[in-house]
Amino acid sequence: MVIGLLQDSLSRTPLGLYGIAKTLVGYVGSSIGARLDVEHPVARFILTIGFYLFHHAVFTLTSHLLLAHQNETYVTAPILIASVVKRLHRDRAVSPADRFRRPS
Repeated sequence: MVIGLLQDSLSRTPLGLYGIAKTLVGYVGSSIGARLDVEHPVARFILTIGFYLFHHAVFTLTSHLLLAHQNETYVTAPILIASVVKRLHRDRAVSPADRFRRPS
């Protein structure tokens, strides 16, 4: 929530939109992460793209319902491309750090 509020304060969006979206994604992510094997690369790939799209859906729904913004669309080609690019970026950023984790 703090990261979302910080992101809101640095952007032109109303305060709270990113905070709401990131809080819901964190809650759902922790609930799903406790039930699934998130160590498998395919599961990580699907979950990362799914959570990116879920974040965008919550952000769009919140701006539609609370702010009456009608110009936001949910799924477009740039959003789908961005979700895949975000996933590939996650591989490059986090995978080297995974080597130092202790097995559980």
